[in-house]
Amino acid sequence: MRIEKFGHCRGGELVWAFYEETGEIAVRVVWNDGTPEATLTVCPPLGTRLAGPHEIWVKSWSENQGAGLAVIRDGIADATEVHCQCGYSVAGLYQLTPEAVAEMQDAFRRDPDMATAQEQARHKAEARHGLSS
Repeated sequence: MRIEKFGHCRGGELVWAFYEETGEIAVRVVWNDGTPEATLTVCPPLGTRLAGPHEIWVKSWSENQGAGLAVIRDGIADATEVHCQCGYSVAGLYQLTPEAVAEMQDAFRRDPDMATAQEQARHKAEARHGLSS
């Protein structure tokens, strides 16, 4: 799945990962030659609502200006009404499209170790937040 130009990012392929602190989905953009271009997502501060398994917190400030509109434009995610404070800026919560969910799940299936680590991180974060999975 690709994202086209936004902010300082030339666009590129999406690379799916997760944040070790929370197990939430992390999305990076890499250029055609594999050069890192941008990180679309952010891991919000402790105490912030955890993103669901098909949601991402999108960073749309500074070099990522326009990222929120780009994920909608390119069919990656849809905006929700939820936002959180990240330092002096605000991140928006986005719901991944079915196509993006399928690609993310495929990436995690190809790397079972990553999928297991993501699930463990998610359970730990849910326990810290007092949630059950």
